[in-house]
Amino acid sequence: MKNAIVATVAAVLVLAVAVEAQAGDFYAYYTKLDYDQPQDIATLVKIPVSAAEVFAGRPEQAPTGNPRPEQVRWGKYADLVVNVDKRRQVVFSRAAGYLPYLKTGGKYYPGGQFAQLAECKPDPLCLCSYVRLIEQSPERIVVHWRHVPDPARVVMTETIHEYFYITPDGKVRRVVQVGTPRLDDFNDPAGATVQELRLTATGPVETSLKRGKPSVEPADAVAGSPVRKTAVGPPAAWFKFDDGLKFGGDEAVETITATACTVTGNKALWKKGVSGTALAFDGYFSKVTLPKAKAPAVKDELTLEAWVALGAYPWSDAGIVHQSAGEPISPEEYKHGYRDPYTYRPWKMGGYMLGIDPYGRPIFKVNGEQVGGGEIDPKDLPRKQDMLPTYRWTHLAATYGKGKMCLYVDGKLAASKDATGPITVPDRNVLIGLNGDPQRISDPVSHSKFAANNNMPLLYGIEGLIDEVRLFTRALSADEVRKSYEAMRPGAEAVAAPDLEKRILPGMVTGKPAEKFGATCRTLKFHELWDNLWRPSKYRDIVVRFDSGPGSVVFWQGTNFGSGWVTENNKWMSDQSWEIGGPHGCAEHM
Repeated sequence: MKNAIVATVAAVLVLAVAVEAQAGDFYAYYTKLDYDQPQDIATLVKIPVSAAEVFAGRPEQAPTGNPRPEQVRWGKYADLVVNVDKRRQVVFSRAAGYLPYLKTGGKYYPGGQFAQLAECKPDPLCLCSYVRLIEQSPERIVVHWRHVPDPARVVMTETIHEYFYITPDGKVRRVVQVGTPRLDDFNDPAGATVQELRLTATGPVETSLKRGKPSVEPADAVAGSPVRKTAVGPPAAWFKFDDGLKFGGDEAVETITATACTVTGNKALWKKGVSGTALAFDGYFSKVTLPKAKAPAVKDELTLEAWVALGAYPWSDAGIVHQSAGEPISPEEYKHGYRDPYTYRPWKMGGYMLGIDPYGRPIFKVNGEQVGGGEIDPKDLPRKQDMLPTYRWTHLAATYGKGKMCLYVDGKLAASKDATGPITVPDRNVLIGLNGDPQRISDPVSHSKFAANNNMPLLYGIEGLIDEVRLFTRALSADEVRKSYEAMRPGAEAVAAPDLEKRILPGMVTGKPAEKFGATCRTLKFHELWDNLWRPSKYRDIVVRFDSGPGSVVFWQGTNFGSGWVTENNKWMSDQSWEIGGPHGCAEHM
């Protein structure tokens, strides 16, 4: 094992560190320049302390105390130098937050720094900035610089990637890719800014500049399933989600009122549905909003209906379709992140919700009452027959009225209880796929009473596909629910194979040793819904492969770049790392 670790570290350094004594004058190398990193208190106190705020882009401004001199540590590979020839060097230094500058004849001249092409605030501690050597050959050197618009406000979709393609004749092609809320804009090649430069004796000279502007191209249509006719109607609201059958694809139309509802999140991802197309939801950002002014006028009766194919169970109670307001989290629960004793209890809320609990059990809530799911003691496990399977289409329906609230799965009654009274609907929009209030996960790893804020509230939702959402202002009978299910039900083969990518760890497994021992930079693909959350570079992850065996070592973002030791059949072992203390307790890459 010791030899394997040494070999792996060597491979990563071979990828990143060029030997300065390499033949010729055109080469690159890591080094540690003579520079003392400032202990910038003003920057340190702005580091976000709430993950919920980081995801939302609204960080709390909480002081972290006076920084100690050892808080920012740098090894011997802190800075990167590209030696173009005997006279010219392009330097990527911490002193400039890695914005490069040109040294000529061993001196740095005013105007020698490259222009700042993307709006961003200084990062004097390089908290969110790094530079990597991607490629080195006699023909060109490629450097990747990653930074963010504001080190005190880190938003996962706003990452800035700059690529420098440097050639021995002193020419530089610089490509700047700025993160965008919509994934399609980020991936559009026309959205990148391209600058061409020439390295002169007194600094870089721009020869051309083309500012990026994403093209407005409609999304391709999706080949859906045959469109089926309903057996029960008319509903008060109906999302067929067949909008993916046509070009455009960024809106979902509620067909009864013809209301076009924007699909919010990283991408409107249309897939083959039970009828026509379905919409994919990532569990964090994807949602469809029907404005409350267009919401059905619910009084004493209600039916909610939807088809769903889960890729994974949600982190806590999550709504497929709802008009609800969640119970606030008490200060004590916020502090410790759990409820004593360590028992899962359903989230209480006003209004109505058809959803899934964290154990994959369908749930129906009205006026704080619930059928399906239920409390689970730590010593118990949920019953397997109550849990929905993943990667399979399931029809869910819930009815309220005539003295009962009932929950149906695939046309059959699954749970019911007595319930009466008018439905109290909060002053909220109708949401599909995402909750409207932050909530904590159901089973935090740590139950320590001393680990303050170890379970931060976030918005959670459904990860998977949703299709044919219908709302009725009356309670359908059991027979009507069965007929509705049977009319929309696709064949057994389609039910068992929804258009949903499997969650398989991206180990780059071939089953054979590599032709040559070494490491490569690449961006590994996990599954669409997870991949769409990020704005990565083309070289985000590192894969080390061996010529003596079929295994590999993978440094992947999904494990926070901790080393994943991967076998020839894609079994992963993530080695335990050093635990780092912080405002949310201890954390490690797993």
